[in-house]
Amino acid sequence: MLGLEWDLAKRTTNAGCLCDWIYLAEILAKNTKMLVLTNKEGHPVGFIGYSQYRSKRHMFRRIFWQFVHFVLCLCIKNRAALRKYYDVYNYAPQNIEHMFDAQCDILIVDKDYRGGAGRALFMALMQNATKDSIKKIRIDTDDSCNVDFYRHLGVKQVYCGAAKNGGEKNTKKVYVFCATPHKFVNS
Repeated sequence: MLGLEWDLAKRTTNAGCLCDWIYLAEILAKNTKMLVLTNKEGHPVGFIGYSQYRSKRHMFRRIFWQFVHFVLCLCIKNRAALRKYYDVYNYAPQNIEHMFDAQCDILIVDKDYRGGAGRALFMALMQNATKDSIKKIRIDTDDSCNVDFYRHLGVKQVYCGAAKNGGEKNTKKVYVFCATPHKFVNS
């Protein structure tokens, strides 16, 4: 699922699957909540997660991840590609980052299970976020994946820009959305 969803960075940086796995490890390490949807056989068909800013768990995981990230990066020969890979996913301008108290780091659903699974995961995440007293969740995406999904749900778009991909050939629009959990739970 991961390789199919994150095509933007692979195309623009030639960084390959190892960067996907490093990025996934980072997401798993820093997430406060991670929800997994499975099929009848118990195989994962989608997952969603968020990290709650300023929580003790988030701070500890962030420090831990910086160490793990350093070690993993030693395994990559093309470190410039890895830096470029991360730049592609640096969406939000600094002047809006203070608006949020959490970030939805990942939402991936297997293509064979789309048509309800993503919405179910998103709504479950909103319920968990409400229990954690989260007011606003930042969601970053690009026009290669979830933009229409978030618009259909009614999530508020707060930013639109161009991906930092080093060239005009593969330029993608990037978006930052703001989800207010209590609005989804109470609707």
